[in-house]
Amino acid sequence: MTRYLFIIFLFFGISEMTAQPIHQMSFNQLQKKLNDIKDSIVVMNFWATWCKPCVEELPRFEELNKKYVNRKVKVILVSLDFNKKIKTDVEPFIKKKNLQSHIWHITDTDPNTWINKIDTTWSGAIPATVIYDRFHHKVLFRETQMTFDEMEKIILPILE
Repeated sequence: MTRYLFIIFLFFGISEMTAQPIHQMSFNQLQKKLNDIKDSIVVMNFWATWCKPCVEELPRFEELNKKYVNRKVKVILVSLDFNKKIKTDVEPFIKKKNLQSHIWHITDTDPNTWINKIDTTWSGAIPATVIYDRFHHKVLFRETQMTFDEMEKIILPILE
């Protein structure tokens, strides 16, 4: 009987995993929060629910997060959805996809004021990914989809 209760508890415990909450912030707050991350590699992906290539790419970030969660790699998914769509579109999307990476949302309404602070070559197109080493040095900026293997090839050498 105890064994069956354990199995039932385990099943419901696993199925009850909740998606990450959305942390809304200005770009300046994002920079501060990013600087507060110590001794970890940061993989930051800029995406939106309405962006098909972004949505296609998200499982790769989730896989990266799952594989390296205990190895000082932080995967942060930065939603660029409109502020008024957070409750109606983004929150249900995150729950439906059961996203486990950190979810941030930039509330600033004019991305032209901050995209060059991420990378001067960024046109503003998404998906876009930036990877920082554990000393906050930018290792990569890419303005297209990335494969899991591409991300891993960048992370592994700086992880060691």
